[in-house]
Amino acid sequence: MSLQLTGKTPQNLGHPTTPHLPDEVLEHILSFTELVAPFQLEWCPVRGLSPFDCCKTCTDSLLGCCCSFYHAAYATGCTCWRLPLPLFLVSKRMHRIATSIFYSKNTFFIATIHRNCVMWSPEKPLSAPTITTQFFNRLPSNALPHLRSITVGFLDFWPQSAFTHLAITDWRQGIDIMAKSLDLSKFTLSLQIDVPRYPEDECLQACRSIVHSLIHLGRIKRLFVYLSGQSSRYYKTKGKQFETILEKTVLGDDYDAVLHGKYDVNFPLWYDGYSREGPIFQADGRKVWDPKEHGNSDYDYEDYLNFM
Repeated sequence: MSLQLTGKTPQNLGHPTTPHLPDEVLEHILSFTELVAPFQLEWCPVRGLSPFDCCKTCTDSLLGCCCSFYHAAYATGCTCWRLPLPLFLVSKRMHRIATSIFYSKNTFFIATIHRNCVMWSPEKPLSAPTITTQFFNRLPSNALPHLRSITVGFLDFWPQSAFTHLAITDWRQGIDIMAKSLDLSKFTLSLQIDVPRYPEDECLQACRSIVHSLIHLGRIKRLFVYLSGQSSRYYKTKGKQFETILEKTVLGDDYDAVLHGKYDVNFPLWYDGYSREGPIFQADGRKVWDPKEHGNSDYDYEDYLNFM
């Protein structure tokens, strides 16, 4: 048959070849793969990216889970995800394109304090921003220019112990890396800062120190500040206005974070940096995911924190 079609015997056909798609077409195709995660990717220095965790929405019963990662199944609401490492290993060309997509189209959540990553103790506090510096230092150098969106989470925030002068210095080192290595005109930086229900002046001043360090970063595309943990009444009367003040301090009085999509971005599927195994709240306090396995609508948020 091969002789009739090609005039060559099978031995002379040579190696099979695959169509060579233009980079733009291949990039468009790969952008629909798991290179683009359905949620923010949480990272901490002990274990890197968060491990695979079933979203528990891909099936009605966990006894017969049809998770697409383990089975040839598909559910439109499924957010199960794991790093698609094989796509990076196909060839040098695929590695280059996959690297560009992965770092440009995902938002990375840097968990500065995490019960599974950091042994937290008031007697020996960890310099939280140092973790941010570690994140940049561990990335491949060719990945840094592709970064487009990062969220830094100052979780379990104790300004009197965790954010010292040394910590400020470390935070500024991370900012220097951003200024030198990132394309700031396309870069979005979000700050998720846990504060008490009724923040005192000391805590608010620490928040100012975090944000004011960004003034020398340069003109970034977007800055979003989220102060979580406040009472709903305090947030509506003072907290939300304070977020706006901090954002305008860096990007000017004409900057409007809401118009730039502050509440439209993908939220992280973590529970205050702890786990995807609990209720999920957006930065403005709205509950967006509450698995039935963990209670009902009157789930007590504070009791859970105290228990943990």
